[in-house]
This record gives sequence, structure tokens and C-alpha cells, in this order.
Amino acid sequence: MSHFLKAAVAAIALATSSGALAANSIPQDLPAVDVHQAIKDVQSKANLSIKFKDDDEDMWQVAGRRGDCEDIVLWKRQQLMQLGFSADDLEVLVLIKPKSKRAGGVREGHVVLRVKSADMVMDNVERFPMNYAEYMKRYDYRLVCEAVDFRPSMRVQDRCRPRA
Repeated sequence: MSHFLKAAVAAIALATSSGALAANSIPQDLPAVDVHQAIKDVQSKANLSIKFKDDDEDMWQVAGRRGDCEDIVLWKRQQLMQLGFSADDLEVLVLIKPKSKRAGGVREGHVVLRVKSADMVMDNVERFPMNYAEYMKRYDYRLVCEAVDFRPSMRVQDRCRPRA
């Protein structure tokens, strides 16, 4: 969120709480949040502040200073929701890549966040968010499912809703 927008929101909140401005009289011509810029800002903040650290137990929890792909995705999801994105617009996607050289010739799993309204994917290995179709083609990932349950210590198949 830009500094201008934060200042505008803060001024309206102050005026509303002091009674100087009725809640239903908020001007409609304030600048809207630039969805693509908000996504880029959250991606950048995650890349700068969270260090990737793989966990052996595959515990899903919101990343702090460290986390693996699903932890970072949960952090990004939380940040976007705080900016006003709806949970329905944010898909936590479980992916698999056929026989990765990096993973010693075995299939490699990964978790990313898709913002449906912008058709963008946020991945911790990318500097910028990418178009969903381009991302899937570039990395040759296959979609396993959309995760809908984020409690720690669950098997992937128990936290997923298969895609139609």
C-alpha cells in the first residue's frame, strides 16, 4: 500500500472516530488499491524478510524470519488478506514437478499462492509474481490440488480439495 493511500486511510479513520466525518460519507473518489502493485509489494517484502529454510516435518505455519515454501505462502496470504484481499481470491496451490534434477531425480513438491483476480502466482523462488499459465509452463509443474486446511501436522492429501 502506497504511503499516500496509508495516509488517506489514516486521515479518514481519524476523522470518522472524532465525529468530523460520518462513516457513510467517505469520498468515493479516493484512489483504489493497485492490486498488481500490492501483490508485488508483498512478494518483495517476503523475499527480503524471510529466509528459506526447509523443514523435515512439513509443518504448515505462517513464516516468521524463516520458513519453507508453504510457510512463506501462508505469510503472503495473511499479508494480502490484511490489505483487503478475500480468502476466496487467494488459492494455496500444491504442485509437483516430474523428476527434478535438483531433487535427485525424484518428483519434487512445491506450494505457491495464486491470486485469482489478477491471475498471478507468488512463488518464493521468483523475484516477481508471474502470470499463472506462464508460470506453470516455465516450471513444468502439475497441479495436485488447492489446499484448504492449513492446520499444522496434516498430510497433504488431508488438507487438499482436488481441482476439477
